[in-house]
Amino acid sequence: REFGWPEYINVATGKNRKERVLEASRLLDGALRLSGSVQSLDEGVLLNIKRKNISADGLLDLAMEAGKVGANTYSEIILGLPGDSIEAHLRTIRLVMDAGFTNIYLFQLMLLPGTELATGQVREQYGMTVRHRVLPRCYGHFDVLGERVVAAEIEDICVANNTLSFEEYLECRRLHLVITIFHNDGIFGTMLKLLRLLEVPVFRWMEIIMKSPLSQGLEQLFQSFHDATKNELWDSREELEGFIQQEDIVEKFISGELGNNLLFVHKTLAITHHIEELAELAQRTIVACLDEAGKATEEVQEFVNDALRYHVCRAENLFFDREISPSANLSFDINMFEEESHPENIKDFRLSSPKSYRFTLDNTQNELIDRYLGIYGDSTVGIGRILSKVYVRKLFRHPLSDDMGDLSSEPGDGENRFRIAGLQN
Repeated sequence: REFGWPEYINVATGKNRKERVLEASRLLDGALRLSGSVQSLDEGVLLNIKRKNISADGLLDLAMEAGKVGANTYSEIILGLPGDSIEAHLRTIRLVMDAGFTNIYLFQLMLLPGTELATGQVREQYGMTVRHRVLPRCYGHFDVLGERVVAAEIEDICVANNTLSFEEYLECRRLHLVITIFHNDGIFGTMLKLLRLLEVPVFRWMEIIMKSPLSQGLEQLFQSFHDATKNELWDSREELEGFIQQEDIVEKFISGELGNNLLFVHKTLAITHHIEELAELAQRTIVACLDEAGKATEEVQEFVNDALRYHVCRAENLFFDREISPSANLSFDINMFEEESHPENIKDFRLSSPKSYRFTLDNTQNELIDRYLGIYGDSTVGIGRILSKVYVRKLFRHPLSDDMGDLSSEPGDGENRFRIAGLQN
């Protein structure tokens, strides 16, 4: 712990011996992501794929216990399983979101060679529409017996079935991007906590975002994601194989121009180029969500405005111009609200008078960011890979009021500096 190691552990945790898994997650301070993966919570889909799942109640219990120790949790859901529909998919997302997982990872159905799902019989039974695409980071030049070979791994994925149309598939993928940006990694974590405090479903907020008009920058971002989602799919495996063999195509995959994880790339673009627009969209939609539930009081709206300004300042300039410290005047102690496990009323967090805060990175954070930038680079693709690896909350800037010192120059280990800042990791 003195050296902040390990920073990231990629392993699927078991659902049995929950107490030991929770303790390991607590000791590793977010480096171990606690999994409660379900793929689907629809009984018909689970029957079709011969899977016995953790119950919704069990899932809720797991997430609540993880929240008590500050664990970094995630659940995985797959779109397009046999018998899946847009209604079933959204219902699964809503149940997992209600359980309180910090991250929800959303995937498409890969048809792996040799599995029952990939057989012609199953494809025909469920009316699967199959397309082909290149797997991210699975391509390159290889020397085979003295001969230069260009190769890429191609996967078959299901983009529609007899209960899910391709247009519904695209609509679900748009929702996946909304969730990746606004729900995962705590970019706007205080909004999620506020909704749960006021007993307003978080998923309803996601639905309202989906239906809301976007700024020009965000409209272009979501259109880019839509186009890329369609353009990465090939009707013919043979045509895709021929495309890969064309001159310089593999170089475009290697450079990141082609073949990226679209969710992470577009999330990176959103955070690094459109954070103010994201906050404006979050403000409009969460007020609409609260108003719909009869909870949008003047004080709540004031709290929302403070919290979103706080989140913008924490997430600004994490990878570029890091020496520039954003600042904000706040009437609520948003930092304390984040720390409180079970806040009862936002009135408890109102400051006696507004305070001015500046948001800084400490030495530990700068070293961590430098190290990851050295490994993955500062391109959009590189930063996207960083965001997929690190516990993103550890990168957020620390809020310092005028009566606090400068964290970046204080002695002590990284853990103490994070504690002084008041942010849970």
